Amino acid sequence: MLPIAALIVTDETGARFSGVDLNERAALAAHQAGIHHVYFAGRHQPDLAALLRLRAQGVFAAAQLGWPRPFADLPPARTIVVLEARTIVEPEALKAMVDEGSRAPQHATLVVIQGPERKNSLIRVTDGRVVSVIGDGNAMSAGIAVIPGDLILKINGVCSMRDAIHRLSKGGTLRALSAEPHFCVPLAAGADIPAIERSYYRHTTRAAFGRLTGRLFRSPNPFRIRLGKEATAS
Repeated sequence: MLPIAALIVTDETGARFSGVDLNERAALAAHQAGIHHVYFAGRHQPDLAALLRLRAQGVFAAAQLGWPRPFADLPPARTIVVLEARTIVEPEALKAMVDEGSRAPQHATLVVIQGPERKNSLIRVTDGRVVSVIGDGNAMSAGIAVIPGDLILKINGVCSMRDAIHRLSKGGTLRALSAEPHFCVPLAAGADIPAIERSYYRHTTRAAFGRLTGRLFRSPNPFRIRLGKEATAS
């Protein structure tokens, strides 16, 4: 049994982000987040050349043959991470979301973008749980879910991620995790991808600088340069 695997719900438009096909980009983000087995589900599958490119970078990538039932042919794994290829998320954020989702092994976790109450929002979150995916709501899916392997049997016959979310929420086994403060943007049809690319790189640059300075100032004396006995004697 695999410890963890990713199920990439493929993009069908051929769109690219920073010059990389969205499906390949999602697989690489999962890999950088520590998920090295990746399976693609959807009508549009990466071709052999794409799979070979991913494998050359250390990703075990394969087409999932059970479409339109995305969970039907997954290998046994303790955790399945569902990632829609049109969701732009930084690998550090994806890792944090997976870690948080894994803290409740009896429940699945859906990453959501919360907002004001509105009609036909589909997802309603109450007290940290997804309680409904039909009708008026206060959140939208961010396109990321963390599902324990034990719950896959309950959804392996569904024909879409939305149906899986509906079944898990009806069973009271679906937690909600806010996407904030991470960069997590599902690309809508007609999205201004160059503008989102600029926002992504501004965010990730600030985040990387924050992590670097945080490590420096957690050190006992980050600016002291030790030069052997002369430093200890001074």
